[in-house]
Amino acid sequence: METAFLDATLILILLLLVLVLVFSTRNSYLDRVPLLPEESFIWEEKGVRVIQEGRGRRQMIYPKCNIRLSNARIWVSQKVMLPNRESMRYLIAYNIENQKAEPAKSWPFLRFSISGEAISYPDGQRENSNVCIAIPNSLLWDEKIKFHSNDLQGLQTQLEALTRNI
Repeated sequence: METAFLDATLILILLLLVLVLVFSTRNSYLDRVPLLPEESFIWEEKGVRVIQEGRGRRQMIYPKCNIRLSNARIWVSQKVMLPNRESMRYLIAYNIENQKAEPAKSWPFLRFSISGEAISYPDGQRENSNVCIAIPNSLLWDEKIKFHSNDLQGLQTQLEALTRNI
């Protein structure tokens, strides 16, 4: 009888943890993040491996991400187990005005704004290079997002045009 009570308690605790997780991440899906006024998508690539890395052994790998460029932000999302759903990983504004216009509900994905210097091509050869985006205010860990695109030339052309004036 005592073990049945402990089993029921454990199941109840696990159920509560699942409910808290579902409730806290409900706004992190791509379809829940609204577009800004006058924002439209201009470039997209699916199935990209995105790596967030920093000093030391801190590294997160997100396989099969979708990267979308709009005229105001870079959207990085990842397919989840739910049908037709994508979970946001990063929402990167090209300037601080675009970030201020976004809704405050951004947890648990990372949201920040960048300058034109934050985007680099560390391999040196632009045709065959990864794209790196430095995460601001991560001075301790020197974190960055890195990915390789199959349409790198199209991505670079769009990024350079969008970040030229920031």
